[in-house]
Amino acid sequence: MRFSQLLNFEETSDFSAPIAARRTVLIQVEHASPIGANLRQQAFPELTLSVEGGTAATAHTFPMGFARWGVVIDDPGSYRLVAKRDGTALDSLSLTVGAIATVRLADRVSVTTHSVNASGPACASVEDTTLDQVTLRRNQTVQLIAVPLDGDGKAMVGLLSVTAKTSSPAVKLDLPLLMEGGTPNALLLSPGATLGATVDVTVHEEGAPELTVTLPTADEDAPITCH
Repeated sequence: MRFSQLLNFEETSDFSAPIAARRTVLIQVEHASPIGANLRQQAFPELTLSVEGGTAATAHTFPMGFARWGVVIDDPGSYRLVAKRDGTALDSLSLTVGAIATVRLADRVSVTTHSVNASGPACASVEDTTLDQVTLRRNQTVQLIAVPLDGDGKAMVGLLSVTAKTSSPAVKLDLPLLMEGGTPNALLLSPGATLGATVDVTVHEEGAPELTVTLPTADEDAPITCH
């Protein structure tokens, strides 16, 4: 069997990354198949999941059905996830839990450009670029991703309770729909009025210093070709 994440946290690939204390992680226990095998992963609906280490009040698990759980661990330290069937341990996974020291925006940014010609075909293109290459234009939506970091600067795993605001009412902030396999801790920026030269985006996460980044904007449409 294997322990897998239901969400793809940015700049982490597995549970070797530190887990953010007091933040939720969504976990599934699956049958393991060879990499590249053309087989659908199957879960273990008959299992239970517990957290060992710390005190009884330190860790919390929330059954979600079909061998899926939400896990929250309050205190930094070393822990083990233990999957059991009828009280017998079948497998376990070691975790390191730490406090969030800071939050920054991921370098990877997703930009969606929409067609604006009412008489032509409607279409959209999605491009991944880097944060320093982004200029928000009138027909675009930009997805930014908040990345929690521990005291050593390592990217962490955990659903943030982040709040955010922009310096201009011309730019709207939304949250993308979160689905299995999706990227959590994301923010969507989209124009709602005439754009100026820049917009400040301020992100706040409990226990971490406030973060403000300035993005260039342009009151024009980005080119797009519909096929």
